[in-house]
Amino acid sequence: MSWEGASNGSAKSPTEEKTDSKSESESKKIKKKEKQPTISTFAMFRYSNWLDRLYMVLGTAAAIIHGAGVPLMMLVFGEMTDSFADMGNQNISAMDQNASKEINAKLEKDMTT
Repeated sequence: MSWEGASNGSAKSPTEEKTDSKSESESKKIKKKEKQPTISTFAMFRYSNWLDRLYMVLGTAAAIIHGAGVPLMMLVFGEMTDSFADMGNQNISAMDQNASKEINAKLEKDMTT
């Protein structure tokens, strides 16, 4: 908003600059309100060949498998944590060799099944 020369070499008064910015903002709003054309998912792949479709199916299957990993690992580690906690809750005051072998065998059985 200065009286200095504009980028094209002409000087504009501050009031002229305000009116120009208003018209520019109104034209931007009008352009923004215009609805952009949309296409359906199937129309987007109209020109795909069999290899593109194969890659899409393989990618979708890999994403499903990858996403199922975390819940499955939570189940595995939850069971493992429960078996450790159960072993820790047992009262082992007089531990002899046979008792420790039985406890270890039970823990191994719990962990492998």
